[in-house]
Amino acid sequence: MIDARAFIRNGAIKPSRGLGQCFLTDANVAKRVVDAAELTPGDHVVEVGPGVCALTALLCERAGTVIAVEIDGRLTETIKAATAAYDNFVLIQSDFLKVDAGALRPPATSMAAPRRAVFVSNIPYYISTHILTRLFEELTFINRAVVMMQKEVAGKLLAKPSTAQYCMLSLFAGLYCKPEKLFSVTPQSFAPQPKVDSAVVLLDARTAPSGLFDSERAAVERNMYFRIVRASFSNRRKTLENVLIHSGLAEDRARASDLVKSAGVAEKARGESLDVYEFAALARVLAAGETPQ
Repeated sequence: MIDARAFIRNGAIKPSRGLGQCFLTDANVAKRVVDAAELTPGDHVVEVGPGVCALTALLCERAGTVIAVEIDGRLTETIKAATAAYDNFVLIQSDFLKVDAGALRPPATSMAAPRRAVFVSNIPYYISTHILTRLFEELTFINRAVVMMQKEVAGKLLAKPSTAQYCMLSLFAGLYCKPEKLFSVTPQSFAPQPKVDSAVVLLDARTAPSGLFDSERAAVERNMYFRIVRASFSNRRKTLENVLIHSGLAEDRARASDLVKSAGVAEKARGESLDVYEFAALARVLAAGETPQ
């Protein structure tokens, strides 16, 4: 592992405050993160923000292919040096949020079974919500994720309805899987040290709730799910009836009331009180063509 603390002391690396750079320096933590991914030689890994490659080399040793996306061009040579011994590594110098999803997919293979795609990362805290949202909403080919993040964000992933931390991210994660907190990480494991604790969370798509959407309309209903969740938490204090009217999903209160009742949701409920299944029921009703075009 590169000695990030020494690099920072001698000026070889100057962490960017704007990018929220806190480099993992604890080899034991790095090993625990990669161990949790349970990688096999056939797996394809996507990593965001490799930094000084505390995780990257371990990933290259265990997976079939590794793609890392790094926005900071100043780290390119450091990353190349740390991964020079691995021919299964590809670096994409870009903003992860702007990289085409196709570029992150597993490479073409002649194997009969599709390769498993795994997301493993110490994600930059300043855009962690955006990264996770893209993972849940767009990168549906990712089967498993082990993610280190700010403890507060981990709390949102694990939050239950009608609690202070319950939010859009809770519901996006809940559609993808049943999130599981693996362990906490103290600021002393990073350089420079962040002012918050971190947590490592497992997101395994195999634990996703089943039977939420109609098999023939799954894509449409799933898109509606994300739309209605966003609308509900953009207007957190509004009842669902008012959310539907405000977002243009119902033309008037009578229509909104009918839609909510058809989904089996309490008439005056707010989005912050609904779980994944209730939002999915509402999405099914809305996507069935019962809403105004």
